[in-house]
Amino acid sequence: MIEQQVEEIIAYVLTLPTVGMYWFLFFSTILENLFPPWPGDTMIVLAGFLMAHDAVDPLETSLVTLAGNMAGAYIMYFAGEGILALARKYHARISWAWARNQVEELTSPESMDRTAKWFRKWGLWFVLFSRFSAGIRFFVSIIAGISRTNLLLFSASFAAGVLIWNTLLLYGGYALGENWRQILDWLRLYNFVVITLIAVSVAGYFYYRYRKNLEKGST
Repeated sequence: MIEQQVEEIIAYVLTLPTVGMYWFLFFSTILENLFPPWPGDTMIVLAGFLMAHDAVDPLETSLVTLAGNMAGAYIMYFAGEGILALARKYHARISWAWARNQVEELTSPESMDRTAKWFRKWGLWFVLFSRFSAGIRFFVSIIAGISRTNLLLFSASFAAGVLIWNTLLLYGGYALGENWRQILDWLRLYNFVVITLIAVSVAGYFYYRYRKNLEKGST
């Protein structure tokens, strides 16, 4: 079902004039920062295919996709405090007591202070490499905003990650031409591996916290 919808979007893009393609890519890259299920990487690879057919200009495409990503990142950066406030406000509605307590602890001022300190030390590298995983790129701008990371440094790191990742996707689509969809298969496998590793790591972390809380309760 999802693949069919993606193909319909691709078919629509191919009917657009050049200016329309640029606008689509701009809003697509904004959307991928706000709504993770959106197939942003797929659209970048498609842009590489369009470059191979001279439908769009390589430099202009790179600038448009960079601008869209930066716009999306800034929206999430400045929304960070609001999202944190919502999490603190509605965590009490979580029915599972352990999960509710975890959310409360993770969003506590003390936890946020520790996160901010860590992010100020390592966050720029985290921002840079977050572009290489659809599983974490959605959260990085939010965390940067909550941590009040220097906006100029955040922008530079985020832009560098976008340029590196998008260049790989654009020129992959460009090099493969008519076979550009082959990259999508590689991306699915790559994202599956990365997201699985992230999920296992997060599950392991929460399991550790769960066991630790049980040990505290038994003493």
